[in-house]
Amino acid sequence: MEAFLAIIGLVSIVFVIKFLEKAFKTYSDDRLDNIIKNSQKEYDAELAAREAAMTPEEKANREKRKKNQEIMNVILQNMRRSYEITELKQNAEIEAKKAAELAAIPKWEWTRKPRKSIIFKAERDAYYSSPEWRDKRIIMLARAKNTCNRCHVMQSSGLHVHHKTYENFGNEKMSDLEVLCEPCHEKHHNKKFYYD
Repeated sequence: MEAFLAIIGLVSIVFVIKFLEKAFKTYSDDRLDNIIKNSQKEYDAELAAREAAMTPEEKANREKRKKNQEIMNVILQNMRRSYEITELKQNAEIEAKKAAELAAIPKWEWTRKPRKSIIFKAERDAYYSSPEWRDKRIIMLARAKNTCNRCHVMQSSGLHVHHKTYENFGNEKMSDLEVLCEPCHEKHHNKKFYYD
């Protein structure tokens, strides 16, 4: 019985606390609304007093400033529109240029990238001559200790870093790459590599 009375006492205390919180919040919200309304009234009264104290020249200058501001807003809007139109034209020109480049490249020069877009020979060659690729290549050769991962023959030169997948081309993980000697690489691709 005492436990039951203690529980009822706790519940009633919680109820009273919640009621007081709600009442205080309502009071503080009403008070804040009144402060905002009063400050707005004071601001409006101050503006009206300034307006009444203004000379005709000051009023004319204010009107000129308003008109100048409106003109500037119109000019800015026109500049934004012309910039957007220029940007759209440039984007259209870029898309047309890409389409023309795409049409100019023979299909046999494409390397397919699984489930992703097509990598073009020019893009591929540019990446293979980049410092990022050179760094990855050096790391892979060092990891493999200048040894082919397929035939395990050690070579000081003629090793290729081969992509197991082109899914992450340009952003490869080291697990996407392997080191192959030239014969193993040619065997894998079933073609002969020619270098300048």
